[in-house]
Amino acid sequence: MKRLLVFACVVLLLHSCKPEKPWSPDDDPSLSSAGGSGTGTDTIAPVKVDIGDAEQGVFVVGTIDESSKTSTVAVEEVKNRRDRMAIVNVSIQPPVPEQLWANYKLQCFRDFPDTPVVLRAKVMVEGKAVGSISAVIGKGAQRREFSTKVDLLSQFDQVPQTFLATVEGELLLMPEGTDEASVVPETATSSLVSRALLFNPMRVNIVETLPAPPAPDATAPIVLPPAPTPADPSATPPAAPAPDASGPAPEAATPPADAATPAPDAPPATPPADAPAEDAAPAGEAQPAAPAPETAPAETPAPSQ
Repeated sequence: MKRLLVFACVVLLLHSCKPEKPWSPDDDPSLSSAGGSGTGTDTIAPVKVDIGDAEQGVFVVGTIDESSKTSTVAVEEVKNRRDRMAIVNVSIQPPVPEQLWANYKLQCFRDFPDTPVVLRAKVMVEGKAVGSISAVIGKGAQRREFSTKVDLLSQFDQVPQTFLATVEGELLLMPEGTDEASVVPETATSSLVSRALLFNPMRVNIVETLPAPPAPDATAPIVLPPAPTPADPSATPPAAPAPDASGPAPEAATPPADAATPAPDAPPATPPADAPAEDAAPAGEAQPAAPAPETAPAETPAPSQ
């Protein structure tokens, strides 16, 4: 009986140590039949484009043309956090120019290769159309450039103190498979139409004094000047080694003991006034020194009696 229990324990121990095969979706027949072959070769159906994609994928950008930016016209372009143009403020100091040209461009954020989009729009100033924009947006729309120029002052006999330029229009989503080369934007029709057109307005003001230029953005990154390039050490001669302060000091040069030190020249003696002329020494020669006067010995007093 004891042997049977030991044998059963050994069998259970060996069975618990046997590794199990990891789970795989290929082993589940219910998943294989419902989700395909599971080989990874199944293609995903393309997402269908709707009119909302056209509304979010096309933006009309209006700016003042460089030819109209003069010393009496100041332009301020304000952008939002997505770096899209939010509004353009224009200040004009009299005299007012005869023309104020604006550029309108299309900024596309996606392509429409199978379902082209037709844009028909008008530039409106105080309720009157001063220009039109039309385009077919299809393949390579993000790389193509759509632009037109409009004179914002063309409909005024007398320019008001302030006015606003806006864009009104519509977007048409053509049926899938439409060839964009066969679409005429001015006459195209579609059942999918939207008037939700994205654009930036432009406000024009006539002012007596132009505003000061805007201050630099404090949040902009500070660009530091490049670091100086270190000089080539091979082009610079090596500096002389500094003297060792811990070593003995150099000895001062000492003149030899037998070196004769020249004595300073003695001034020439002046002969007495009554000296004969022949005793005078020739010019340039030193006179002999006069003998010292003899001193008489002092007398010793005799002792008193």
